[in-house]
Amino acid sequence: VITSSMAADYETLLATARKMASEIPIKDRASMLKTHKNCFVGSDAVTYLIGTATVSSESEAIELGNKMISHGLFHHVSDDCPLKNEGSFYRFADCAMQPAPPSPPLRAPPARPPPARPSSVSSLGGASSTRTPPSRPLPPSNRSSSTVDALSGELSRQVSLAESNPDATDAAPILTLHEASQLPHILRQCVEYLVSPRALNEEGLFRTSGSKSAIDELARQFMQGEAVDLRGERDPTVVAGLLKLHLARTLQPPLSTKDAKVMSDIVTLQELDLSSKIARVRAYLETLPPASAIAVKAISRVLRRTADSPATKMTVSALIPVITPSLLRHSGSGGGSLVAFLVENCSSIWPPSL
Repeated sequence: VITSSMAADYETLLATARKMASEIPIKDRASMLKTHKNCFVGSDAVTYLIGTATVSSESEAIELGNKMISHGLFHHVSDDCPLKNEGSFYRFADCAMQPAPPSPPLRAPPARPPPARPSSVSSLGGASSTRTPPSRPLPPSNRSSSTVDALSGELSRQVSLAESNPDATDAAPILTLHEASQLPHILRQCVEYLVSPRALNEEGLFRTSGSKSAIDELARQFMQGEAVDLRGERDPTVVAGLLKLHLARTLQPPLSTKDAKVMSDIVTLQELDLSSKIARVRAYLETLPPASAIAVKAISRVLRRTADSPATKMTVSALIPVITPSLLRHSGSGGGSLVAFLVENCSSIWPPSL
Protein backbone atom coordinates (compact mmCIF):
# COMPACT_ATOMS: atom_id res chain seq x y z
CA VAL A 1 0.00 0.00 0.00
CA ILE A 2 1.36 3.43 -0.94
CA THR A 3 0.13 6.29 1.22
CA SER A 4 -1.09 9.54 -0.33
CA SER A 5 1.89 11.49 1.02
CA MET A 6 4.36 8.97 -0.40
CA ALA A 7 2.62 9.05 -3.76
CA ALA A 8 2.63 12.86 -3.78
CA ASP A 9 6.35 12.92 -2.99
CA TYR A 10 7.04 10.46 -5.81
CA GLU A 11 4.94 12.46 -8.30
CA THR A 12 6.90 15.62 -7.42
CA LEU A 13 10.23 13.85 -7.92
CA LEU A 14 9.00 12.27 -11.15
CA ALA A 15 7.94 15.68 -12.52
CA THR A 16 11.38 17.12 -11.66
CA ALA A 17 13.15 14.15 -13.25
CA ARG A 18 11.09 14.41 -16.44
CA LYS A 19 11.80 18.13 -16.75
CA MET A 20 15.50 17.54 -16.13
CA ALA A 21 15.56 14.74 -18.73
CA SER A 22 14.12 17.13 -21.31
CA GLU A 23 16.70 19.87 -20.67
CA ILE A 24 20.12 18.40 -19.83
CA PRO A 25 22.32 16.75 -22.50
CA ILE A 26 21.62 13.02 -22.92
CA LYS A 27 23.73 11.11 -25.41
CA ASP A 28 26.07 8.16 -25.91
CA ARG A 29 29.31 8.69 -23.97
CA ALA A 30 32.58 6.75 -23.91
CA SER A 31 34.65 5.88 -20.85
CA MET A 32 37.58 3.45 -20.64
CA LEU A 33 36.96 2.01 -24.13
CA LYS A 34 33.29 1.38 -23.29
CA THR A 35 30.30 3.25 -24.72
CA HIS A 36 27.38 4.03 -22.45
CA LYS A 37 24.20 4.80 -24.37
CA ASN A 38 21.70 7.55 -23.60
CA CYS A 39 23.33 8.86 -20.44
CA PHE A 40 24.02 12.20 -18.76
CA VAL A 41 26.83 13.63 -16.62
CA GLY A 42 26.39 13.97 -12.87
CA SER A 43 27.73 17.54 -12.81
CA ASP A 44 25.12 18.58 -15.40
CA ALA A 45 22.36 17.22 -13.16
CA VAL A 46 23.70 19.04 -10.10
CA THR A 47 24.01 22.31 -12.02
CA TYR A 48 20.47 21.93 -13.37
CA LEU A 49 18.97 21.21 -9.94
CA ILE A 50 20.69 24.21 -8.34
CA GLY A 51 19.45 26.48 -11.11
CA THR A 52 15.84 25.32 -11.41
CA ALA A 53 14.75 23.19 -8.44
CA THR A 54 13.98 24.33 -4.92
CA VAL A 55 17.56 23.89 -3.74
CA SER A 56 20.24 26.50 -3.22
CA SER A 57 23.47 24.57 -2.75
CA GLU A 58 25.47 21.70 -4.19
CA SER A 59 24.83 19.49 -1.15
CA GLU A 60 21.06 20.04 -1.38
CA ALA A 61 21.10 19.28 -5.12
CA ILE A 62 23.03 16.04 -4.53
CA GLU A 63 20.61 15.08 -1.74
CA LEU A 64 17.64 15.69 -4.06
CA GLY A 65 19.31 13.72 -6.85
CA ASN A 66 20.00 10.77 -4.58
CA LYS A 67 16.38 10.86 -3.46
CA MET A 68 15.45 10.44 -7.13
CA ILE A 69 17.86 7.51 -7.34
CA SER A 70 16.25 5.87 -4.29
CA HIS A 71 12.88 6.17 -6.06
CA GLY A 72 14.27 4.49 -9.18
CA LEU A 73 14.10 7.58 -11.43
CA PHE A 74 17.72 7.36 -12.61
CA HIS A 75 20.85 5.40 -11.73
CA HIS A 76 24.59 5.28 -12.33
CA VAL A 77 25.45 3.39 -15.53
CA SER A 78 27.25 0.77 -13.40
CA ASP A 79 24.61 0.72 -10.64
CA ASP A 80 27.23 1.24 -7.96
CA CYS A 81 27.47 4.97 -7.39
CA PRO A 82 25.24 7.72 -5.90
CA LEU A 83 24.96 11.12 -7.57
CA LYS A 84 28.21 13.10 -7.53
CA ASN A 85 29.07 16.54 -8.87
CA GLU A 86 31.64 15.20 -11.31
CA GLY A 87 31.95 13.46 -14.65
CA SER A 88 30.25 10.18 -13.70
CA PHE A 89 27.59 8.91 -16.10
CA TYR A 90 23.95 8.26 -15.15
CA ARG A 91 20.89 7.05 -17.02
CA PHE A 92 17.20 7.95 -16.55
CA ALA A 93 14.60 5.25 -15.98
CA ASP A 94 11.98 4.81 -18.70
CA CYS A 95 9.29 6.54 -16.64
CA ALA A 96 11.44 9.70 -16.38
CA MET A 97 12.01 9.78 -20.15
CA GLN A 98 8.29 9.85 -20.91
CA PRO A 99 6.71 13.29 -21.35
CA ALA A 100 4.18 14.32 -18.76
CA PRO A 101 0.60 13.87 -19.95
CA PRO A 102 -0.65 17.14 -21.50
CA SER A 103 -3.34 19.04 -19.70
CA PRO A 104 -6.68 18.80 -21.49
CA PRO A 105 -7.71 22.01 -23.27
CA LEU A 106 -10.39 24.12 -21.75
CA ARG A 107 -13.73 23.38 -23.36
CA ALA A 108 -17.10 25.03 -23.28
CA PRO A 109 -19.78 22.99 -21.53
CA PRO A 110 -21.44 20.61 -23.97
CA ALA A 111 -24.85 21.51 -25.22
CA ARG A 112 -27.65 19.78 -23.41
CA PRO A 113 -28.93 16.81 -25.40
CA PRO A 114 -32.46 17.05 -26.73
CA PRO A 115 -35.16 15.37 -24.66
CA ALA A 116 -35.23 11.64 -25.17
CA ARG A 117 -37.96 10.44 -27.44
CA PRO A 118 -39.78 7.14 -26.99
CA SER A 119 -38.64 4.34 -29.19
CA SER A 120 -41.14 3.10 -31.77
CA VAL A 121 -40.85 -0.42 -30.35
CA SER A 122 -40.99 -1.23 -26.64
CA SER A 123 -39.63 -4.37 -25.02
CA LEU A 124 -42.16 -7.03 -23.95
CA GLY A 125 -44.88 -4.44 -23.68
CA GLY A 126 -43.08 -2.57 -20.89
CA ALA A 127 -42.14 1.08 -20.67
CA SER A 128 -40.74 2.49 -23.86
CA SER A 129 -36.97 2.60 -24.09
CA THR A 130 -35.19 5.90 -24.53
CA ARG A 131 -32.53 6.91 -26.98
CA THR A 132 -29.01 7.14 -25.52
CA PRO A 133 -27.55 10.66 -25.86
CA PRO A 134 -24.53 10.91 -28.14
CA SER A 135 -21.20 10.47 -26.38
CA ARG A 136 -19.08 13.51 -25.75
CA PRO A 137 -16.22 13.90 -28.27
CA LEU A 138 -12.69 13.50 -26.95
CA PRO A 139 -10.28 16.45 -27.19
CA PRO A 140 -7.59 16.12 -29.83
CA SER A 141 -4.39 14.44 -28.67
CA ASN A 142 -1.17 16.43 -28.40
CA ARG A 143 1.01 13.32 -28.13
CA SER A 144 3.42 12.32 -30.86
CA SER A 145 2.89 8.99 -32.57
CA SER A 146 5.99 7.58 -30.84
CA THR A 147 4.60 8.50 -27.42
CA VAL A 148 1.25 6.92 -28.25
CA ASP A 149 3.03 3.77 -29.43
CA ALA A 150 5.04 3.65 -26.20
CA LEU A 151 1.96 4.04 -24.04
CA SER A 152 0.09 1.44 -26.08
CA GLY A 153 2.95 -0.98 -25.63
CA GLU A 154 2.98 -0.37 -21.88
CA LEU A 155 -0.76 -0.99 -21.73
CA SER A 156 -0.34 -4.24 -23.66
CA ARG A 157 2.33 -5.34 -21.21
CA GLN A 158 0.05 -4.53 -18.26
CA VAL A 159 -2.74 -6.60 -19.79
CA SER A 160 -0.34 -9.52 -20.03
CA LEU A 161 0.49 -9.11 -16.35
CA ALA A 162 -3.18 -9.47 -15.47
CA GLU A 163 -4.05 -12.28 -17.86
CA SER A 164 -0.87 -14.30 -18.19
CA ASN A 165 -1.99 -17.00 -15.76
CA PRO A 166 -5.79 -17.24 -15.66
CA ASP A 167 -5.61 -20.52 -13.72
CA ALA A 168 -3.69 -19.01 -10.80
CA THR A 169 -5.49 -18.82 -7.47
CA ASP A 170 -4.75 -15.09 -7.23
CA ALA A 171 -6.28 -13.59 -10.38
CA ALA A 172 -5.39 -9.99 -9.48
CA PRO A 173 -2.90 -8.16 -11.70
CA ILE A 174 0.70 -8.28 -10.52
CA LEU A 175 0.96 -4.47 -10.73
CA THR A 176 -1.00 -1.49 -11.90
CA LEU A 177 0.38 0.64 -14.74
CA HIS A 178 1.37 3.36 -12.27
CA GLU A 179 3.21 0.87 -10.09
CA ALA A 180 4.98 -0.75 -13.04
CA SER A 181 6.24 2.65 -14.21
CA GLN A 182 8.14 3.08 -10.94
CA LEU A 183 10.25 -0.06 -11.36
CA PRO A 184 13.59 -0.23 -13.18
CA HIS A 185 13.10 -1.38 -16.76
CA ILE A 186 14.95 -4.64 -16.20
CA LEU A 187 12.88 -5.55 -13.12
CA ARG A 188 9.59 -4.67 -14.82
CA GLN A 189 10.36 -6.86 -17.83
CA CYS A 190 11.50 -9.79 -15.66
CA VAL A 191 8.32 -9.62 -13.58
CA GLU A 192 6.16 -9.53 -16.70
CA TYR A 193 7.92 -12.52 -18.25
CA LEU A 194 7.98 -14.67 -15.12
CA VAL A 195 4.18 -14.69 -14.74
CA SER A 196 3.66 -15.70 -18.38
CA PRO A 197 2.46 -19.21 -19.24
CA ARG A 198 5.85 -20.01 -20.75
CA ALA A 199 7.61 -19.34 -17.44
CA LEU A 200 4.97 -20.91 -15.20
CA ASN A 201 5.18 -24.15 -17.16
CA GLU A 202 8.95 -24.42 -16.66
CA GLU A 203 9.88 -27.20 -14.25
CA GLY A 204 12.42 -26.05 -11.67
CA LEU A 205 11.93 -22.33 -12.37
CA PHE A 206 14.42 -20.29 -10.25
CA ARG A 207 16.18 -23.50 -9.15
CA THR A 208 17.50 -24.54 -12.57
CA SER A 209 20.44 -22.38 -13.67
CA GLY A 210 20.11 -20.59 -16.99
CA SER A 211 22.95 -19.98 -19.44
CA LYS A 212 25.46 -17.68 -17.72
CA SER A 213 26.60 -16.16 -21.02
CA ALA A 214 22.99 -15.40 -22.02
CA ILE A 215 22.23 -13.86 -18.62
CA ASP A 216 25.39 -11.73 -18.68
CA GLU A 217 24.65 -10.53 -22.22
CA LEU A 218 21.10 -9.46 -21.30
CA ALA A 219 22.41 -7.70 -18.19
CA ARG A 220 24.95 -5.85 -20.34
CA GLN A 221 22.27 -4.76 -22.82
CA PHE A 222 20.03 -3.41 -20.06
CA MET A 223 23.00 -1.67 -18.40
CA GLN A 224 23.94 0.14 -21.60
CA GLY A 225 20.38 1.21 -22.36
CA GLU A 226 19.94 -0.96 -25.43
CA ALA A 227 16.46 -1.89 -26.62
CA VAL A 228 15.67 -5.21 -24.95
CA ASP A 229 12.38 -7.12 -25.13
CA LEU A 230 12.38 -10.23 -22.96
CA ARG A 231 9.16 -11.46 -24.53
CA GLY A 232 11.31 -12.97 -27.27
CA GLU A 233 13.41 -15.00 -24.82
CA ARG A 234 12.68 -18.72 -25.16
CA ASP A 235 14.38 -19.92 -21.98
CA PRO A 236 12.59 -18.96 -18.72
CA THR A 237 15.59 -20.04 -16.65
CA VAL A 238 17.60 -17.24 -18.28
CA VAL A 239 15.07 -14.59 -17.20
CA ALA A 240 14.85 -16.05 -13.69
CA GLY A 241 18.65 -15.90 -13.52
CA LEU A 242 18.62 -12.32 -14.82
CA LEU A 243 16.20 -11.31 -12.05
CA LYS A 244 18.41 -12.91 -9.39
CA LEU A 245 21.50 -11.24 -10.87
CA HIS A 246 19.81 -7.84 -10.89
CA LEU A 247 18.71 -8.19 -7.27
CA ALA A 248 22.21 -9.25 -6.23
CA ARG A 249 23.96 -6.36 -8.00
CA THR A 250 21.63 -3.37 -7.78
CA LEU A 251 22.74 -0.44 -5.66
CA GLN A 252 19.21 -0.03 -4.28
CA PRO A 253 17.93 -3.49 -3.28
CA PRO A 254 14.18 -3.66 -2.58
CA LEU A 255 14.88 -4.32 1.10
CA SER A 256 17.92 -2.99 2.92
CA THR A 257 19.63 -5.00 5.65
CA LYS A 258 17.89 -2.84 8.25
CA ASP A 259 14.46 -3.30 6.65
CA ALA A 260 14.94 -7.07 6.46
CA LYS A 261 16.01 -7.20 10.10
CA VAL A 262 13.00 -5.22 11.33
CA MET A 263 10.49 -7.33 9.42
CA SER A 264 12.26 -10.60 10.26
CA ASP A 265 11.91 -9.71 13.94
CA ILE A 266 8.19 -9.12 13.41
CA VAL A 267 7.49 -12.43 11.69
CA THR A 268 9.42 -14.46 14.29
CA LEU A 269 7.72 -12.94 17.36
CA GLN A 270 6.07 -15.82 19.15
CA GLU A 271 3.57 -13.67 21.05
CA LEU A 272 1.98 -12.28 17.87
CA ASP A 273 -0.72 -14.15 15.98
CA LEU A 274 -0.69 -14.32 12.18
CA SER A 275 -3.10 -11.43 11.59
CA SER A 276 -1.04 -9.14 13.86
CA LYS A 277 2.16 -10.05 12.04
CA ILE A 278 0.55 -9.35 8.66
CA ALA A 279 -0.73 -5.98 9.89
CA ARG A 280 2.69 -4.96 11.24
CA VAL A 281 4.55 -6.08 8.11
CA ARG A 282 2.07 -4.21 5.92
CA ALA A 283 2.48 -1.07 8.05
CA TYR A 284 6.27 -1.27 7.80
CA LEU A 285 6.14 -1.73 4.03
CA GLU A 286 4.19 1.53 3.83
CA THR A 287 7.22 3.36 5.25
CA LEU A 288 9.50 2.23 2.42
CA PRO A 289 10.15 4.35 -0.69
CA PRO A 290 7.38 3.62 -3.22
CA ALA A 291 9.73 1.93 -5.70
CA SER A 292 11.05 -0.42 -3.00
CA ALA A 293 7.60 -1.32 -1.67
CA ILE A 294 6.35 -2.01 -5.20
CA ALA A 295 9.39 -4.17 -6.00
CA VAL A 296 8.80 -6.30 -2.88
CA LYS A 297 5.14 -6.66 -3.82
CA ALA A 298 5.94 -7.66 -7.42
CA ILE A 299 8.62 -10.20 -6.51
CA SER A 300 6.48 -11.74 -3.77
CA ARG A 301 3.58 -12.16 -6.19
CA VAL A 302 5.85 -13.69 -8.85
CA LEU A 303 7.13 -16.23 -6.32
CA ARG A 304 3.59 -16.96 -5.16
CA ARG A 305 2.47 -17.67 -8.73
CA THR A 306 5.54 -19.84 -9.27
CA ALA A 307 4.71 -21.89 -6.18
CA ASP A 308 1.03 -22.12 -7.18
CA SER A 309 1.84 -23.55 -10.61
CA PRO A 310 1.96 -27.37 -10.49
CA ALA A 311 4.15 -27.43 -13.61
CA THR A 312 7.10 -25.68 -11.91
CA LYS A 313 7.23 -28.24 -9.09
CA MET A 314 8.59 -25.41 -6.92
CA THR A 315 7.00 -25.11 -3.50
CA VAL A 316 7.56 -22.07 -1.30
CA SER A 317 10.09 -24.04 0.74
CA ALA A 318 11.93 -24.93 -2.49
CA LEU A 319 12.01 -21.31 -3.64
CA ILE A 320 13.34 -19.79 -0.40
CA PRO A 321 16.96 -21.03 -0.56
CA VAL A 322 17.39 -20.08 -4.24
CA ILE A 323 15.94 -16.54 -4.07
CA THR A 324 16.75 -15.29 -0.55
CA PRO A 325 20.52 -14.73 -1.11
CA SER A 326 19.71 -12.38 -4.03
CA LEU A 327 16.65 -10.67 -2.57
CA LEU A 328 17.97 -10.17 0.98
CA ARG A 329 21.70 -9.66 0.92
CA HIS A 330 23.49 -9.97 4.29
CA SER A 331 20.18 -10.72 5.98
CA GLY A 332 21.45 -13.59 8.14
CA SER A 333 19.50 -16.65 9.17
CA GLY A 334 16.18 -14.78 9.51
CA GLY A 335 16.02 -13.84 5.84
CA GLY A 336 14.49 -17.10 4.70
CA SER A 337 11.70 -16.85 7.27
CA LEU A 338 10.85 -13.35 6.07
CA VAL A 339 10.74 -14.31 2.38
CA ALA A 340 8.59 -17.33 3.19
CA PHE A 341 6.23 -15.13 5.18
CA LEU A 342 5.89 -12.60 2.34
CA VAL A 343 5.20 -15.29 -0.24
CA GLU A 344 2.89 -17.47 1.84
CA ASN A 345 0.82 -14.49 3.00
CA CYS A 346 1.04 -12.54 -0.25
CA SER A 347 -2.71 -12.26 -0.83
CA SER A 348 -3.27 -10.99 2.74
CA ILE A 349 -0.45 -8.44 2.73
CA TRP A 350 -1.43 -7.19 -0.73
CA PRO A 351 -5.10 -8.00 -1.34
CA PRO A 352 -6.20 -7.94 -5.00
CA SER A 353 -7.56 -4.40 -4.53
CA LEU A 354 -4.11 -3.08 -3.49
